[in-house]
Amino acid sequence: MFGVIWEQALTTPILNLLVALFHVTNNLGLAIIALTVIMRAVLIPVVLPSMTAMKKQRDLQPQLDKIKKKFKNDKKKQAEAQMELFKQHGLNPAAGCLPQVLMIVILIALYGVIIKFANGIDVSNINNLLYFDWLKFASADAIKTGFLYLDLPPPRKHLTSPTILHIICKTKWFIQCR
Repeated sequence: MFGVIWEQALTTPILNLLVALFHVTNNLGLAIIALTVIMRAVLIPVVLPSMTAMKKQRDLQPQLDKIKKKFKNDKKKQAEAQMELFKQHGLNPAAGCLPQVLMIVILIALYGVIIKFANGIDVSNINNLLYFDWLKFASADAIKTGFLYLDLPPPRKHLTSPTILHIICKTKWFIQCR
């Protein structure tokens, strides 16, 4: 059930956009770059408020440290004082994290589409997922898996593990939060 919703709501539209960009650029590498730029541009309204909330929270860090020192033995009063400080400055502590979840979900779907494309392209399966006839491929030879003048090799199986994806996403998130 969840897999069908994931495919219909996220993966298939992203795949269609990637194929449309491929037909425009006639280059899979450039299509992936263009798709990534489009995805980041679409996610700016979601990410921008969370980044400003994280910046506000970072600016309040010295005051939060004072509260922690003042109420270090009473966690309930410490939490109340922190929430009061957040209310005074109009800050929602969850605002910094929740929009990032949407971004991570979309990036995982994008990763799935790229892997689907890169793991031995089966034209009939991809053609069945495309919305418009003009997006369909005549044969597997029509798909050039190159970037500029380089041929993109198929991915190694040990590099497609979701664990590595999670590590990369969390590292990127950690760097962005700093």
